[in-house]
Amino acid sequence: MPDSQGPHRDPRQNPAWRAAQQWQQRARQRQGNGLLDSIKMLLAWLLFGTLMIEVVPIFRTT
Repeated sequence: MPDSQGPHRDPRQNPAWRAAQQWQQRARQRQGNGLLDSIKMLLAWLLFGTLMIEVVPIFRTT
């Protein structure tokens, strides 16, 4: 009788595997607007860069 917890068990029984499969399916079904997504990413990086330039020096102890 095979061990149900052994290395050859069905990976679909694993909740993490199922969650990863659902995430992949949602990612495949998503149809984004390439230009809009690019603009959003650019704005996010600009905001991040601004925070790094303006906020991080406040916390320096030099």
